[in-house]
Amino acid sequence: MITPESKENHAGEPPMAVAASASCETAAGKLPKISVGIASYNYERYIGEAIESVLSQEGVDLELIVCDDQSTDGSERVIRSFSDPRLRYYRNPTKLGNFGTNNRCLALARGVYVAFLDSDDRMRPGNLWEKARFLDRHPEVGLVYSACQMIDSTGQIVGLDRRFEQSYVAAPRVELERFMFDNHIPSCSTVMVRRECFDELGAFDESFTHSGDYDMWRRIAARYHVAFLAEPLVERRRHDHNFTSRAVVDGRVEAESIRAVEEIFATLPPELADLTDRRPRALAHTLLRFAGCYLALGDHERGRDSLQRAIHLAPEIASEPEAVLGVLLGPSITPWIRDRLTYVDAVFANLPPEASHLRSFARHARARVYLERVFAATSSNRARRAHDLWQGLRLDPSWLRNRGVQILALETLLGHHAVEGVRSIVRPWRRADPGTP
Repeated sequence: MITPESKENHAGEPPMAVAASASCETAAGKLPKISVGIASYNYERYIGEAIESVLSQEGVDLELIVCDDQSTDGSERVIRSFSDPRLRYYRNPTKLGNFGTNNRCLALARGVYVAFLDSDDRMRPGNLWEKARFLDRHPEVGLVYSACQMIDSTGQIVGLDRRFEQSYVAAPRVELERFMFDNHIPSCSTVMVRRECFDELGAFDESFTHSGDYDMWRRIAARYHVAFLAEPLVERRRHDHNFTSRAVVDGRVEAESIRAVEEIFATLPPELADLTDRRPRALAHTLLRFAGCYLALGDHERGRDSLQRAIHLAPEIASEPEAVLGVLLGPSITPWIRDRLTYVDAVFANLPPEASHLRSFARHARARVYLERVFAATSSNRARRAHDLWQGLRLDPSWLRNRGVQILALETLLGHHAVEGVRSIVRPWRRADPGTP
């Protein structure tokens, strides 16, 4: 069953005002444990996949709330084609924007846990079950998020957005410090939050057009533990018509991200007041991150400008390779990069004069790209692996000291089966003599 649009009852009320009418029990006499909200707007091509990925989640008691922000395409027809009783559909009586529509979903939500899904993304099997189970077992955690696979407009996997290699649970101070330097949560689609967090801290700030999620997550991180699951449980779509992609291109996301960072320092609780001196580096880090995004998208002029502003804010970072290159070549930029070699060349070609000495790291960075290709290649691409291995080691022979590269070199030259044969002979010796290197 898809519930009808309720504009007659709530046309003049703000989004959160419908909460009371949404708090009644389900027909079965109990409330769902998990509420999933989808803010829909003109994604007729993808909204069906998003809905199906939620309704196919197994082992969880859920409701799905789809609020459409006055789409002008065929989104409503696609949404109404579903007959699942767990789905409730509403069309906004007036245009509310992205975070206003998220707030309406939140107001209508009845679950103990709340998750969001962008209408062009997809949940992977087990997403809701894994996150709800984690929150059940960790009552101190207010928000849990996961890594995500990157997919293109056709649904093909094109990358992985995993900001940390290992899962973690972080106390408020630790996580808030992370948020000072980056919105490391890939998107709303990767998050599940305890409803009590919103009850205590309020909903999304609708004065933000693009960074309302950043603002919301940092507010939660100041009060609650935050957890990360390294398994990619969501598929995040990257395409030319993506709302965030367009906003990054014209600089709106950068401006709002800087505002969100400023809000962190303006609202620090007294017990965290000692973190105030981090502000210049935090703002510089944000500018570096967007410099990387612009360079990846081919806007070198804007990229150079953001780099220059970052070093102006925190001049000491120019003498710290990790402070600059660790961001520009780090995982937060990966989703925006189409060709990594081209991007690495753009980074070193556009370094400002104050950081020109960092160009000495260019050969090492290019070598790393080639060797990453070797790691990613399959055995059927042996010729390509050999080419990339040679290019990487030619640029920076010091990589040969890396044991993983040594094994890759042997596999590329001798073949995987030959190397496994050598390993099978060596293993008994290593077990017999633990001191053998």
